[in-house]
Amino acid sequence: MQGDEGDDDCAESDELESAFDSQEEDSQKFEMYAYSENPDLKLGMIFNSKKEAKFAIESHCIRRGMVVNFVKNDKSRLRGVCKNEGCEWVIHVSPVNKDNCWQIKTFKPEHKNCYWNVKNKNIKSSWLGETFVSKLKSNPKLGIREFREEVKSTLNVSLTYKQAYLGRKKALKLVDGSIAEQFSQIRNYCAELRRSDEGASVILKLTDGDDAPRFQRLYVCFSACKQGFKESCRPVVGVDGCFLKTNICGQLLTAVGLDPNNNIFPIAYALVEGETKDSWMWFLQLLNNDIGFENEDGWTFMSDKQKGLIPAFENLFPNAENRFCVRHLYTNMKHDGFRGVGIKNALWAAARATRVEEFKRRMEDLKKINHDAYIWLSKKPEQHWSKAYFSTIPKCDILLNNMCECFNSMILDAREKPIISMFETLRNLLMVRFQTNREKAEKWDGVMCPKIKVVLAKNSKEAAVFSPLMADETHFQITGLHQQHSVDLCRMTCSCRKWDLTGIPCAHAVCAIWCKQENPEAYVHRFYSV
Repeated sequence: MQGDEGDDDCAESDELESAFDSQEEDSQKFEMYAYSENPDLKLGMIFNSKKEAKFAIESHCIRRGMVVNFVKNDKSRLRGVCKNEGCEWVIHVSPVNKDNCWQIKTFKPEHKNCYWNVKNKNIKSSWLGETFVSKLKSNPKLGIREFREEVKSTLNVSLTYKQAYLGRKKALKLVDGSIAEQFSQIRNYCAELRRSDEGASVILKLTDGDDAPRFQRLYVCFSACKQGFKESCRPVVGVDGCFLKTNICGQLLTAVGLDPNNNIFPIAYALVEGETKDSWMWFLQLLNNDIGFENEDGWTFMSDKQKGLIPAFENLFPNAENRFCVRHLYTNMKHDGFRGVGIKNALWAAARATRVEEFKRRMEDLKKINHDAYIWLSKKPEQHWSKAYFSTIPKCDILLNNMCECFNSMILDAREKPIISMFETLRNLLMVRFQTNREKAEKWDGVMCPKIKVVLAKNSKEAAVFSPLMADETHFQITGLHQQHSVDLCRMTCSCRKWDLTGIPCAHAVCAIWCKQENPEAYVHRFYSV
């Protein structure tokens, strides 16, 4: 065979090994391999292992458009030749005596009569993963097609969609770590979370009864989430569950509130085996320990009526208000055959009605459109989906579970990662979000949050069409076209109930406040203060 150890471009093994016996001499005479995307191989170069040597040789050849064929690959040698017939390129790597390192003992670097091979069979998914891991680390959202084009343009080779898919998958696995590896480190991860945030609740639950207990659930609520929610947010909590997009399956349960600027405020989340009454009971009990729902009749929970959630609420917080997402309600309505724009509009009109009398009128409108749809909707307790029956304690009139839906859309990338990578992504997201909101709040003028100012400005614009009549210092009669309402500034209520529900003066209240020549901002509920 061409290019064995006695050729001009080769060195005797004894010579190399004798030089390697002295580490000081070796550092002076032979180069130690350092990772490079395009390695420049040299005779005598030293590698930490055969695996490292093989990867370097493949990288060297692929970057030069050639295919290397390893004719010898065992515990004592690694010998590669150029696959093009007639080419004398050859490399031979073998272990160094009394050491685990491997060294290039033979190397003939010149190619003869070779051409650039665009269908390089040395390009395997494992090589792609290791080579382009930094690319995926800097841009985890890089799609398969984009990744494929990146590889093709970088290496000047053709690449199948399957190769790109597997290579990207291997790279992401290197970025995030394997699923089994991360589960083996879950206890250490929980301990580190508790160490770095002493006020955090990090609860790890393992399976019972097994000889070797396995992971079952993990609940996380950081001290900043507890403190921020209890001190600044309204007693409204949206709860939801979403599927993970990895092989571990399971679901992520979340609890989300609203901050004074009507933005979402994530409170806690937990990875559980599935949405069941038991898993929801476990999650809500831990949430209760962190937030404290002692005065449960003052709390409101918003949900999509998930499986197992309602029985959990009934057991733990029987006196709390439960609201169901109207969008989810309409989806169920369509599923049972009640479709059409008229039915949809009638449903939403009944849901948005703030007074019982108005609600009943809207339901009669639905009855005229479709009697069966009216019967179907009448069976749904109106206190769960219509503003006319909502409690005025939480100062929130939301009809949708947008809190959780918004949070779930923010964590789409996290749901594709192994467990520790997912929880770290969530932690980083919260950390950055809280700091960003803090910096924004420091620049706000006045005592009222910006989004609330917008709502109040809209109500003030609508107030111009009403005429006030003062009954005494605090009571007013507000008259408009085809409507009349009474306002009590002392109790901060209006007969339309919009002020009562939101804590933000409605158009009728603004008209009364103007009559007293006062600023409507002074009547906004403290929940909305900066």
